[in-house]
Amino acid sequence: MHVRWLFPWALACFAAIWVLALWRDLPRGLSQKAVIALIVGWLGAVALLLQRRARLRPRQAGDGRQAPAWLAQRPPSGRGRAPSSWP
Repeated sequence: MHVRWLFPWALACFAAIWVLALWRDLPRGLSQKAVIALIVGWLGAVALLLQRRARLRPRQAGDGRQAPAWLAQRPPSGRGRAPSSWP
């Protein structure tokens, strides 16, 4: 699933922040709220897209759901000594 309208939306958010910073005659309250709504809308759209992609993606072995082997070998912090095989 490729969504082509998210990148132009992100560019519009970026441009809106610059317009807000450089154009001093804009009504402050309304323009700030509009920029915030634009950004929050983009964040929500990206979050929904990522959630749908994660739900549609088939689960595979080694997809990050388990700790890596080097991390699983460490003892809990503050308990015991490290084995002599550790560097």
